Amino acid sequence: MIVEEKLLLRQICYRLFSSLFLYPERRRLVEIQDAASFLTGEGKLFSDEMEYLIRQLADIDLNNERSIINEYNRLFLIKPKAPPYETFYTDAEGQLRGLLTAKLEEKYLNAGLAISPELNELPDHISVELEFMAYLCMKEAEACQNTDDIETARFRAQQISFMGQHLARWFPRFSQRIKESEPRSIYQNMLPAAYGFLRYELDELVLRN
Repeated sequence: MIVEEKLLLRQICYRLFSSLFLYPERRRLVEIQDAASFLTGEGKLFSDEMEYLIRQLADIDLNNERSIINEYNRLFLIKPKAPPYETFYTDAEGQLRGLLTAKLEEKYLNAGLAISPELNELPDHISVELEFMAYLCMKEAEACQNTDDIETARFRAQQISFMGQHLARWFPRFSQRIKESEPRSIYQNMLPAAYGFLRYELDELVLRN
């Protein structure tokens, strides 16, 4: 697999996980199913757990939408068992929450991004952070395709920094709360793949730097 293809595949995987942590309305479930169906033809996907998850998502039962919504509400919305916000895990007392989310928003703005009003989520939501990683992968792929070594290195360095300062710090605790709170479900089933993918990413980014 050439470098640009691998970067774009990483982008798709980040975007897929980002979508999985957003409210599972039917339109979004259809998009997840379509993305998973595309990925089933892409060969080895980072880990056996990832391939297993992709096969599951490609076969999502859209008639089971209400059950998925109920699981989502219980985990992430209504007295959430696993709040999907970084500051819940890194600033439990909430003393620096405003400052931390403001810094994240500034980081996104400096990259030319703004959170869509339609999304209506805070900057430290798991989906927003995963989507930012997808964007950085896309920008690295573009720079690599243009043989711009300086920009390629810059976007790779941003990925390493963001992963180390944010996702790698709190995703393990977030996933543990899902594991402890949810019976076998789409969210429980994705944890081995999501955790394994982020571990792979952390190792891969450091090795490529």
